[in-house]
Amino acid sequence: TTADGGQGHELALWLKPAEQAYQTADLTGDWALQGLVTGDAPAQRPGWFRGAMQFAADGTSTISTPITDSLGTAPYSGSGATLALDAAGSVSVQGVLGFSGQISADKNLLVATADMAPGDISGVSGHSLLLLVRKPSGLATSDLAGTWALHLLTAGDAPAWTGWAHGQFVINAAGQFATRNLENSDGIASGG
Repeated sequence: TTADGGQGHELALWLKPAEQAYQTADLTGDWALQGLVTGDAPAQRPGWFRGAMQFAADGTSTISTPITDSLGTAPYSGSGATLALDAAGSVSVQGVLGFSGQISADKNLLVATADMAPGDISGVSGHSLLLLVRKPSGLATSDLAGTWALHLLTAGDAPAWTGWAHGQFVINAAGQFATRNLENSDGIASGG
C-alpha cells in the first residue's frame, strides 16, 4: 500500500503468470469472491461486495453463495458471468468492457479490475478491484492456526476513516485471534 501523491491511497497487486499455457477449463471449481469499489458519489457508490461462484469448464458460472454488499442491498443469487482465460492467463468477461484480470501461476487466485461489479446487481458501483480465491476442500478451523500477515485498505468518503493497515494476527486452533504489530497509514501502531 502506498500514498498515491494525491488525495487517496492505492493498492497494487502483482501476479506472475506461469510459464505454461492456460485454458478456460483451469477456472473449473468453487471460488470465493471479494471486491472493493471506489469512486466519487453520487455517480459512483463505493463499498464492498462478496459471495461465491462456481465455474464450469467453459467459463460459465453460477452464484453459489449470494452476493451481498456493504450497502445492505438484497443478496443476488442469479446467474453469473462467463469468463474467458487466454493462454497467458489473462481473464476477460464476455460483454463487460474494461474488465481485466490475471490468474496466478498455481491457478488458485484471480485478480481483476473493472468499472462495474456488481453495479447492475448491487448497490455499489464504480472502479472495482476483485479477488477470486479457489476454495480448498477438506479444511478445518484448526488449519487456520498460526501467524498470519494482514494487509488492509479502507476506501470511502469523509468523515469515515480511509487508509491502509498492515500487521500480524495469531490464530489458535479454536479460531480465536489476537492482533500483533498492527500499523496504519495514520502512523498509529498497536499490538505486541
